[in-house]
Amino acid sequence: AVVSTQSTGDAFALIPCLTTMEWFFYCVTFTCLLYLRYTEPKNLRPFKVPIVVAVLLFLITATCIVLPFFSEDRFTVLIGFVSLPIGSVFYLAQKYYLRRLQSAASSSLSSPSPSRESSFRQDDDSLRRESSLDRSSVYGSMT
Repeated sequence: AVVSTQSTGDAFALIPCLTTMEWFFYCVTFTCLLYLRYTEPKNLRPFKVPIVVAVLLFLITATCIVLPFFSEDRFTVLIGFVSLPIGSVFYLAQKYYLRRLQSAASSSLSSPSPSRESSFRQDDDSLRRESSLDRSSVYGSMT
């Protein structure tokens, strides 16, 4: 029973962190909605949210972000906010590394070295000769 309490306690410790980050992304969404409504009011959009609803939702989500800092779980919430930029750095580093690997692989395939190109030509010529010999032997036996 003690083990199950400790393992569920770890999961419950993550909930304030994750929900605060979720509210943070909702707040960013409503901030962008208000920003675009103000800077580009004439753009065509699939639907328009009434400005009162957007402001109200922005205030609610901002409140849901600020209030956890005044609770007992403020350290957990702070860990969530610190982990966001750290995770972004790791993501961008991985993306940069993979892009470098892909560009290195594509450059080696697109411009082969002269020695490799000549070996490809020799292999291609030998295959042509073998296939022509095979065809002549097959067609020669038919006549």
